[in-house]
Amino acid sequence: MPAARIYKRATYFPGHILMTQGENGTTAYIIERGRVEVNIRDVVGNKVVLADLGPGDIVGEMALITQEPRSANAIVLEESVLLQVTSSDFAEGLRRTDGTFQTLVTVLTDRLRTTNNTFLQAEYSLEALETKVRATIEHVAKNIGGTQRESFRREVMPVLTNLLNILKKYKTSKP
Repeated sequence: MPAARIYKRATYFPGHILMTQGENGTTAYIIERGRVEVNIRDVVGNKVVLADLGPGDIVGEMALITQEPRSANAIVLEESVLLQVTSSDFAEGLRRTDGTFQTLVTVLTDRLRTTNNTFLQAEYSLEALETKVRATIEHVAKNIGGTQRESFRREVMPVLTNLLNILKKYKTSKP
C-alpha cells in the first residue's frame, strides 16, 4: 500500500476568503478543523448560502476536476485548519486511477454544475416569479369564501400583471 500523501496544512482565521466565484481554481481544501461557508451570488446579486462545511468536508474540488472557473465563493467562518490539495496533487491522484473512474468523476461534476446553474437561472427568472405568484394567488383564492374569491381575483390579478409589465420593462431596458 503506498504511503499517504502529506498535504500542506495551514490555519485560516474568520473572514478569510478562500476562493471567489469566477476565479481560476488551483487548490481544494480538506477541512481538518473549523468551518467554511460556501455561497454564490445569484442572477440578481443576492448571496445564496450553499453549504456550511466542517471537519472532513472538502471545498474547491469542482474547479480542480473541471478546470473551469470557481462556481462559488468560500469564506472561513471560524479559525480553521485546512489541508491544501493542489491541482497537481489532484491530477497525480487521478492518473493513478482507472480511466472509467476519471470519466465518472468528470461527468458527475459537469452534471452538478449544470444543475446548479439551471436552478439559479430558473429560480430568479420573471417567468418563474410570475408562475409562483399566480400559484400563490390561486391558493389564497381557494381558501377565501364564495363572493370574496372573485373579488380577490379581480383586484389582485391586474396589480400582478402591472407589476410584471414594469419588471419586464426594466429588465429589457439598457442603462
